Amino acid sequence: MSAIPQSDPQGPYGTEADAVARIKAAIPGVIADLRTYSLTLNPPFADVETFLTVNYSNPMDALGFIGHARFAYDPVTGAKSAVGLILTDNDLLRTPDCSYLGNSVGNCFFLDLGTKPDGSPASVPPCLATTYKNVGEIQVVDVAIPSNDGVQTGCYGLPVRLNGNIAETRRILYTTAKVVFVAACDTGTIFTDWWNLELSDIPKGGALVVPDITAMTALPSNVGLDLNPGNIDLEQGAIAWEAIVNGLAAGDTVQEAVTQANTAVANFYATINVWPSGKLAQVIFEVLGNQNVCPKCKIH
Repeated sequence: MSAIPQSDPQGPYGTEADAVARIKAAIPGVIADLRTYSLTLNPPFADVETFLTVNYSNPMDALGFIGHARFAYDPVTGAKSAVGLILTDNDLLRTPDCSYLGNSVGNCFFLDLGTKPDGSPASVPPCLATTYKNVGEIQVVDVAIPSNDGVQTGCYGLPVRLNGNIAETRRILYTTAKVVFVAACDTGTIFTDWWNLELSDIPKGGALVVPDITAMTALPSNVGLDLNPGNIDLEQGAIAWEAIVNGLAAGDTVQEAVTQANTAVANFYATINVWPSGKLAQVIFEVLGNQNVCPKCKIH
């Protein structure tokens, strides 16, 4: 949990301590080991090293991320899409690739489209070493990154934190989790295709659970609301995560657990009377990958 789920400090998830306590109370310790990685409350924190170590090294039934995604903006259309995760100490991004092959799968982002003082393209190494602001008003610095096929190298403006950390990149995000749940904004194909769900012992691979913008658009309760994929309510994400973990622990498949989670979110959404920053849409989650993953079933 690299972000507090609720903007209202008076709500059940309004502070970091409240959020951790609420989630732990909703997910009994008898069914989950309660490993919670948070912002500042207590170590271990939700930092890049911990996130990668947990994903690569610790076999687990389910992994949940409740937080913010890092966006990339299309310089032509202005559209944005999640290209990574914002963790407590740094950003973890999918490695950008503006080669022919990389661009063909939509993986071209953060390329420096400016010019150097001598008039040559800033996208061609040697890269500019100065920090500047890009379209999204993020402090970035140019870094030389080779394409996935090694044919060409480009200069990409990677986000820089106030502590000086330059965003880390990975071409593939491996995880041992059978089920990965992400409550974050703009989780389109650039983001979802980044995950490798085949490290678990599930024969057909694991499952990735993310917001379903298409289903949200068709929901009657969302008529007239802002359905921008960048406005996913993390409080509803926390409710869904609790229901999913409890469902999986009871022997449900991930699809069954997500169906229950969407019902829990709908019931909770109907009770919200105060929206400190404007009313957000009701969130619906979907399963990508193997919908029959069932960590507690006798037969997968």
